[in-house]
Parts: sequence; C-alpha cells; structure tokens
Amino acid sequence: MRLAWAVHGLAPEGEPRGYRYRAEIEVFRGVGELVPVRTFGGEFRVTEKGSLVAETLADALPVPARATLFLVDPRPDIYTARVRITDLVTGFRAETTAGFEIRER
Repeated sequence: MRLAWAVHGLAPEGEPRGYRYRAEIEVFRGVGELVPVRTFGGEFRVTEKGSLVAETLADALPVPARATLFLVDPRPDIYTARVRITDLVTGFRAETTAGFEIRER
C-alpha cells in the first residue's frame, strides 16, 4: 500500500525558518482493530501500539511526503488507513483517512 500527502500551514520555528511536524500512520481492520503495519525504509519507527511515527524538520512548505506500507497479517476484510499530522510548534493536529478492502480469493 502506498500513501502520499502534502503538509501545509505549519508554523515556522526559529531562524533560519524550519517547520517541524510529526506524521503518524495507523491502519484499522473492520470496526476499529489496530493492525500492525511496517514500512520499507524511510524515517518511520514502530510505536508500542503498532502505529508508525516520524518526526520531520522541513525547510519549505508544502512538504511532500509518502510511505510504502505492508500489513503484517493481511486478511480479507475492510480496512481504514489514517494519517495524522501534528505541528510540533503549535500542537495543531489534522488527519485524513482512506478505506480499502482485501477480498478473499
């Protein structure tokens, strides 16, 4: 699975200007069971609860970002992927979700 997004509207931090944010990716199965996911390379680390988190410092906006993920235990079901972005200067949070389905063969 590939996810891509762009981060806009972050508050600048210090001089020279930089923009710090945290990206968290979670994938849920069915009605809300968090399922473990992994990524190929990149800057994400796996948290205790199973989500992926990365903190980034960018020098310009918008910040393009992407992640290539795989489910540790893929099963036929309906899934929801959530990307949550937190501005590390102001604490403001925004998120988006997308659904997908794995069908039985």
